[in-house]
Amino acid sequence: MKIYLLFLIQVYLFANTNCCEENLDFTFSLESKFGKGLSIKNSGTSEEDYNYFENLLDINIKFNPQLSIWSQLEYSNPPVFGLNQDGLNKFYIEFTNENINLKIGNLYTLYGNGLGLNMFMDQNVDIDNSVKGLELNYYYKNNTRFFSILGKDNYLYRSNPAMIITDRSLINTIYSIGVEQNFDLLGNIQTYFLNQTSEINQDVLILYNNEHLDTRIGNEFYNRVSFEDFKDDTLSSLIKNLSWYKAIGPFDILSEFSHNTYSKLLGEKISGYKLYSSISTYFNNLGITYEYKDYNEPYFIQSISSAPTVNRESTSILASRYSHSINFGDEIGHQLEMQYLFNDNQSFIFNISQSNSHIGKFKLIQIDTSLNLNIISKHYSHSNPLSILFFNKNDEDIAFKPYRQLYSEINGYSFSNKLYYQFGIEKMDEIYKYYETKLFEREYIDLDSYLDSVNNKIEEFDNYINAELNSLEENYNLNFSQATMDFNSIISYCENFGICGNVDPLNYIDSINTILNDSLYILENQFLDDYEQMESELMLEKLDYKADLLSSKEYNYEKQSIITLPFRFSWNFGNGSSLSAYLEHQWRDVIMNHDVYLLDGTIDSRSTNKEEYYYQYVSLSYRSSFKWSFTYFYDSESHKKRMNDIIWSNKIYTWKGVDISIDINSYSQLSIFLGSQKGGRVCANGICADQPGFKDGFKLTYRTFF
Repeated sequence: MKIYLLFLIQVYLFANTNCCEENLDFTFSLESKFGKGLSIKNSGTSEEDYNYFENLLDINIKFNPQLSIWSQLEYSNPPVFGLNQDGLNKFYIEFTNENINLKIGNLYTLYGNGLGLNMFMDQNVDIDNSVKGLELNYYYKNNTRFFSILGKDNYLYRSNPAMIITDRSLINTIYSIGVEQNFDLLGNIQTYFLNQTSEINQDVLILYNNEHLDTRIGNEFYNRVSFEDFKDDTLSSLIKNLSWYKAIGPFDILSEFSHNTYSKLLGEKISGYKLYSSISTYFNNLGITYEYKDYNEPYFIQSISSAPTVNRESTSILASRYSHSINFGDEIGHQLEMQYLFNDNQSFIFNISQSNSHIGKFKLIQIDTSLNLNIISKHYSHSNPLSILFFNKNDEDIAFKPYRQLYSEINGYSFSNKLYYQFGIEKMDEIYKYYETKLFEREYIDLDSYLDSVNNKIEEFDNYINAELNSLEENYNLNFSQATMDFNSIISYCENFGICGNVDPLNYIDSINTILNDSLYILENQFLDDYEQMESELMLEKLDYKADLLSSKEYNYEKQSIITLPFRFSWNFGNGSSLSAYLEHQWRDVIMNHDVYLLDGTIDSRSTNKEEYYYQYVSLSYRSSFKWSFTYFYDSESHKKRMNDIIWSNKIYTWKGVDISIDINSYSQLSIFLGSQKGGRVCANGICADQPGFKDGFKLTYRTFF
């Protein structure tokens, strides 16, 4: 904090001295955030104190047209995301003249479309993959640019978007050289070589090993390297990249290919690639864009690159909470978007995107007549894009973790441009987790004969169940008779021999009868509980036994289907004031499918979970001509969760809050939020972070630019 205050004082004194040149351009951008309340995690099942105090000061000093300095100071204790910061966060010095552009410091740059290199910072998702070093661009004549970069830094990232603090790191060292040329006939061509080394420690390798059920890189590492061989490692990568852009008549065509020779975790070097292409055109008020991606580096840790997502990043509050998590190392996809202008005030948008992984795994389990198993891991040969586009739920499509998103929207202005409206609908389907389908191959001569033999075994098992239950009932009847006989004997002794415990015989007999009835009641209830429990356990044992004999297919995947309806209206009163309304509805169905298909045509769904969610989001905002605004927020979630068609959770949650924002002047704004907010996923360039829910608190945000 001392460094922070000292730097501010120095900057202030520097700005107010007479030594500065008249052409000095000096700008500040300050954002301060303070929040205090409760964080909501695990879908509302846990709460804990959540406080943050985050301050970011961007300073840009332009001494002359050639020399400038940008720096960012941060005091955050704690920040919204990440670790505490106190002092200089990022900076770079930039020198530019007619032929040269030179940067020294934290480097943020994009080569081509980012397939090989895309370094950026986005504090909304706590991502910064920059390096500290030097970047040089040399411009030769009017059509040629030579460029190079050299740098090193520690890259911090998360194994789970829901984590507030990063848990993984790489120390990246990169150097690159390339050239870009513009040709009248051929268009724009860019090529470069990029060398990257990444130091990774043993603790991070353990985290990759632990995710062997979820990712290809974790699964391959888990199966190849034993735990005893874990050690720190240095990964290497050599990328050769070529991109091309050309405008041909009404068409803009772009293509980029990146070849990567990289090393696996504690392993050998292999080759991978990324390919991205797009074509767009506009005619007769219709704009069409088609994009294609093929990213195939499944065992490469993506750190300094961020390729195009080829996926519509939704502006809907609800839809963005369940965005598709892009796998930049293993994904093939297409996107088509069409936008048609009916007139100057109304347009229609249609978008469809689809993607899937490269490899669809399944296990073939061969079972002989002696019930010996032979397990073979296999791959489906290819994915069928048309089948995935229509999201058929056949075995092959499921194995490739398909994703599909459909979106359409109509928007425009009416009533002399006073009313703005937007109506949309979005449908998203995704297999977001896949644990390999199991196919069972059994040895038998004839299916009907085999089913008959199994039915005979099941009948024998039913006889066993009946015998066990009958034995339990017989034991109960015996205990019932014995208890009745014992108590009747006590009553008989009292009546015949006067042995009544030294009390009145009538009272004694009444008390004995009461004890008898209570004992029999307890005995009966215990029997019913034991009977029900035994019957349930034996029936489950029977179903397991039947599944062992008849299983033909076993699914293990998780799927979600989401429909979102976003609506927006805004009315401009014409005097600087306006009224806006935003309304969204969303239906989300989740299936954790563990169905077992049996040879007799039945399905064992005991382990399959089904969850049904309904969400609603409303915000109403009034903007005053006196430079203040008031917004009311309402957010709700209701769900039903089923196991084997039995509802085990049925709940409703609501979040309400208000926000008051005041424009202090043309450069500064103060916002105050009171209430609760639902957490959700925030994504930037396909990289996501889950912001925690916020309950019963307040947030203060101050922004200024001067």
